[in-house]
Amino acid sequence: MRKGKKKIILLLILVIGISIGYAALANMIKINGTSVVKGSNWNIYWDNVNVESGSVTGANVITTPTTVGTTTTEVEFSVVLPEPGDYYEFTIDAVNAGTIDAMIEDNGVQNKVYSDSACTQEATLPDVVKYTVTNLDGSTIESGHVLPKKEGSTPTREKYKVRVEYRNDEEINPSDLDKDNDKTYYFKFAVTYVQADNTTSDNSNNNNIICIKATTLHQTTCQYESGTNGCLNSATGYSSGSPITYGHTDSTKLVNGELTSGTSTGYALDCDLTGTGTNYNERFYYVSDLMYYDTTNSTVAYDSDYAVLIYYSNVANKVATPSSTLAYYTSDENWHGASSTFMSNMPLSTDWINTLKRDGSGNSFRQLVNNADATSGNGNTYANYDYTAYGGRLLTYQEVVTGCGGETNLHTKCEFLMENTRYEVDSGPYGYWLDTPRSSYSSRVYSVNGRGRALGSSSASSSARYGLRPAIEVLKSNISLE
Repeated sequence: MRKGKKKIILLLILVIGISIGYAALANMIKINGTSVVKGSNWNIYWDNVNVESGSVTGANVITTPTTVGTTTTEVEFSVVLPEPGDYYEFTIDAVNAGTIDAMIEDNGVQNKVYSDSACTQEATLPDVVKYTVTNLDGSTIESGHVLPKKEGSTPTREKYKVRVEYRNDEEINPSDLDKDNDKTYYFKFAVTYVQADNTTSDNSNNNNIICIKATTLHQTTCQYESGTNGCLNSATGYSSGSPITYGHTDSTKLVNGELTSGTSTGYALDCDLTGTGTNYNERFYYVSDLMYYDTTNSTVAYDSDYAVLIYYSNVANKVATPSSTLAYYTSDENWHGASSTFMSNMPLSTDWINTLKRDGSGNSFRQLVNNADATSGNGNTYANYDYTAYGGRLLTYQEVVTGCGGETNLHTKCEFLMENTRYEVDSGPYGYWLDTPRSSYSSRVYSVNGRGRALGSSSASSSARYGLRPAIEVLKSNISLE
């Protein structure tokens, strides 16, 4: 057998492309591993690289293919193949950890070779180099092949096999051994996944609609007996037994047909948080646009693409329990964020789907800031709280003030915030915690106080007055107001 005197240097860039709907992303773009599609979770990534026995090793492996967690959508490796017959082969899993069946788009599998690392100049591979990406059994990867959604909490996996080799078969012409064998080649394998036909063509979730305009409004009666607090107060105009209607669906309070901070506050919505597109049975109210901490400019900012919505009730054990009260933290400290015990009552991301804005890795972190828009106070630095596992979060002081025009007299514009609190009757919880430390204390956290019709604050460990009421973040494009 011939022994070549040339080395073949190979660099493969292995890229998985994820499409949203049927819109294919551009080649070589690094896309998000977790995205929202049709009210469900779209999460496809590479995982579990396993280099096959017999592959070149040691100094011949320049870059090892690796994956990290559930976020890897691009894998690179490079090798040197010194002799005919040398090869490098590994398997890698395509993983569907989402709740949508995915399939390979028509012509969605691409094998290309480039002469530059940016993969802009296509090249022809020498005959002595063979590069293949196949199913594990060696068969061709077909367009239309479906990678099913996860089953329960278990992601679905299937293996691809990637192999580059310095050919040594008898069909190789000896003269081919001297053709560009020292040249570095760059390979790209791209797979474009889209929603499978059974989850796209039937439009089962009304074009990604998560929340719709409420058809009826919640009502109760003012029964506060003390006559000085809650709804029964000269400021409210109610008398004992007066009806209270929470929220509105007034189209004149929209701006260009869209929810807008301050103007549209209190708009009532029914949301489907199951991902089916049929169970619009959870009542929420629009508070404001999404508040976040802009680390670049060190200030509070708002994302007008997202609406922050508040649930109609406190929750306990992940279900609506209006009478529930809980301590925000285990001791009187306000810089950690809510305790794990408190947050164990929050619906998880597997309970309420697509309810928090997430980064490209599927994470949802929120920098806590106090009522003075600062990230520290009284010698303590506030947590960058990890909400990734949850289907909701706590509302903030800034969102209430922005939506309601201030922190007092909430009944005039934000009566909906006080549904199922001591605003209605002189019993039950005063209200619920916000995710905002009070700037002048290291022990107190803000809350919505229905009894006082205002924002107040209490010691973090207090468990008698305030509970957990989830807020969610929904793209306005996923809200129907018709």
